[in-house]
Amino acid sequence: MKTCTVIIPAYGAEKWINYCINAFKKQKPLDGWRYEIVVGIDGCEKTAKAIKTSYWWSPQNVGVYVMLNSLISVIDTDLYALFGADDIPFSNYLKTAIPVAEKYGFTKVRGIQCDENLNPYKKSKNKVKGQSLFKKEVIEKLGGFYFYKTSCDTDFRNRAYIEGYDWKKAIKMFDSPLFYRRNHKNSLTKSKKTGIKSEYRLNVKKKMKEEFDKGIVKIEPQTTYLEYRRI
Repeated sequence: MKTCTVIIPAYGAEKWINYCINAFKKQKPLDGWRYEIVVGIDGCEKTAKAIKTSYWWSPQNVGVYVMLNSLISVIDTDLYALFGADDIPFSNYLKTAIPVAEKYGFTKVRGIQCDENLNPYKKSKNKVKGQSLFKKEVIEKLGGFYFYKTSCDTDFRNRAYIEGYDWKKAIKMFDSPLFYRRNHKNSLTKSKKTGIKSEYRLNVKKKMKEEFDKGIVKIEPQTTYLEYRRI
């Protein structure tokens, strides 16, 4: 029996986190696979008070990518499935995505962009290539994510592609979207400090491109102390 571990980093997610977790608990089964859900709360007391399951806790807000590195470092699994705490997977998300990730080693997943009440945007605006599933070997080759607040998943995807994991081909295997991407005012892409056109994000992309141009594929991931809290 193989294991797919869903990793959900959470900060300021007190309104959404339980909907996300419950949706993964109701996933359709896939022969030969078992599912696990691992949540990491990034120093946010409100989210910690709202959650209804056990979780890993960071005393400080270290950022989503340091949290991801830290959670990955304490998990032994066959397949990692990264997912946003404010998003919602369809019931067939894992059953459909796992075979693609197993075949290609790494894949992104198609989703539908919605407002915070899960109302889809117009078709011209609602397509998204988000979330990632990848084998353990990908982490072994890439090391992990950069520590910046934004854009590190894009960099991770690019480094995986250089290593031969053709996510562009893999994502074509999905005939339809598999999750709702919730957009809200507190998301990093909406914030003036970290939004798409923010100075911070542009500087981060420049720094990572410089490293990428040097041929750096594997990095030493930054992690933080985590405490396991049982409910």
